[in-house]
Amino acid sequence: MKDYSKIVLKQLLLLGAFAAAFGYVEGAIAHYLRIHFYPEGFGVNLQLKAIDTHTLFVEVGRELATMVMLAAAAALSRGSGARKFANFVYIFGIWDIFYYISLYVFEGWPASLITWDVLFLVPVPWFGPVLSPVLLSAIGITWAVFVNVFEEKNKTVKFNYKITGLLAAGLVISLVSFVIDSPADTFPEKYHWELFALSISVILASFGRFLYINRKNK
Repeated sequence: MKDYSKIVLKQLLLLGAFAAAFGYVEGAIAHYLRIHFYPEGFGVNLQLKAIDTHTLFVEVGRELATMVMLAAAAALSRGSGARKFANFVYIFGIWDIFYYISLYVFEGWPASLITWDVLFLVPVPWFGPVLSPVLLSAIGITWAVFVNVFEEKNKTVKFNYKITGLLAAGLVISLVSFVIDSPADTFPEKYHWELFALSISVILASFGRFLYINRKNK
């Protein structure tokens, strides 16, 4: 194995271990909250008003603190600012996926990848099927691995306005698909799959352009 491959593998394994462990912790917290607030199950009849205002503010603070912790771990990693951002995406993706794996182990939830979930609470509740964040996380993890490999091998990674513009547009469209029916106290009647499909297409176009210009970067 080449030296740069060993360096990349070591960093990604360490960051991945942190993210997976933190995903377990996050899943355990959510499991305890569900037992307390939704003893009959976390299903389609979810009512956010079941959570008192004090606990809701604590949860919002915990979510923000979680993002700070993930960002801090990425900031301590090796590489340029672009690579550190990629590592944040990598950590976030693994953390998110292991959160759902942990909940499935703890309580058999989600029943399927199209099960509804409350994805985030800031600044309004984000709603979507589990498949949507998991798919975004998988794409983000893959992209982050390529960023690490390209920078370690070529000593730099290239971005341009097309890559960043497409990526930003895709993420904004994803966000709209999650919050378009908020603020709300319960799950919407349907998810806007057309918006999510568009967002994935735009993000993959950004990813493809990134691969194209960096494979040529010798």
